[in-house]
Amino acid sequence: MDNPAQKSRDEELIWKNVTVLFEDPRLSDSYYQYWIPQDDLDLEELKQNIAAVKGVKSVTYWDDHRSLMKSWMENPPEFVFNQCDDGYMNDEEMESHLCSFMDMLKIPYTGSGCESFVLVKDKSIVRGAAMSVGVPVPFEVFIEEGEDIASRIPLDLEYPVFCKLGNASGSTGILNSNVAHNREQAIEGLSKLRKDYPGRPLLLQEYLVGREISIGMVGNPELGDFELFHPVEVDYSKLDPKYEKVQLEEFKRDGDSEFWQQVKEVKADLSEKTLADIKEWAKRMYIRTKCKDFARMDFRADKKGQFKIMDVNPNCWVGGKFRMMAAWAGYSTWPEILHRIFLTAQKRHKHKRDLAAQKLAEEKQKALLEKVNKLKEEFNHKTTQIS
Repeated sequence: MDNPAQKSRDEELIWKNVTVLFEDPRLSDSYYQYWIPQDDLDLEELKQNIAAVKGVKSVTYWDDHRSLMKSWMENPPEFVFNQCDDGYMNDEEMESHLCSFMDMLKIPYTGSGCESFVLVKDKSIVRGAAMSVGVPVPFEVFIEEGEDIASRIPLDLEYPVFCKLGNASGSTGILNSNVAHNREQAIEGLSKLRKDYPGRPLLLQEYLVGREISIGMVGNPELGDFELFHPVEVDYSKLDPKYEKVQLEEFKRDGDSEFWQQVKEVKADLSEKTLADIKEWAKRMYIRTKCKDFARMDFRADKKGQFKIMDVNPNCWVGGKFRMMAAWAGYSTWPEILHRIFLTAQKRHKHKRDLAAQKLAEEKQKALLEKVNKLKEEFNHKTTQIS
């Protein structure tokens, strides 16, 4: 079997001038505030490595959102590496809008499109999508904005449960106090989230107390270049019992905190069957949620050891866990995995363009044949009249 990492090294990029799209640091609510300090270092290293990607001729960095639409309409980039996780104008509600804008201008870009972002934004929709393709999910109760919290909590609910936002990213709203061990704590936790994040739906979810793993992937199944990496595990074994075993928002930016000094990320040691199951579930969800080019998915195990899907992350950060998993798969340097992402994205867009061109050519041929046939009919009709 061909090694995907080795095979990709031998292929040339189609578009060699790369524009990297970031959040706008001039605006408030940048996604960067949710990163751990290592991610800041990774971002600087990323910038240094993009120019080293095989075949890249030029790199332009773009983070000025106020001028983006006008500038790109007048002079569209040749190819975009989309690393804007926070949406147009740093508005997470408009994360999908950037993809739609590039689609309308026919600008090829890396990562998932509008459909995928709309699907995965709502965690309940992700859960429903997972159920539809046979992927295990945690039990949960969805509470819409304005609904009475107490009336939505089943009286026979099994505890502990986890209180969380129905649509959030970057550990937003994930606090140590979110774990509820009884009904009163559940009402208190959900009420606090509603107060702190007004206008958002809430979830009361089965608290999965077991292991936490993430699995990265690259490629597109329809192109035959899809690849799943070996999962990484978040190791909480040295964590002080006063902390819940989840990645907490209050410590996400403090790499020197006691929490992060005790939590490590390691290569997941899984049985052959469990690994096969995780990979199969991840592939199903990649297809079902219309992910493209690369993604990361997070799973946690319940008290019986059954892994269940937690999050689908299209256009995930290519540093941190993703970079670690890519290295295990044979992409020993960052330029190598970036080349792989650029390559599959460019192939996908070219394939889409080729199909569109083929369809247009077929339609023109059909119209021409119809015109020829009509002229023949008119000629035969006139010939008959003369006779």
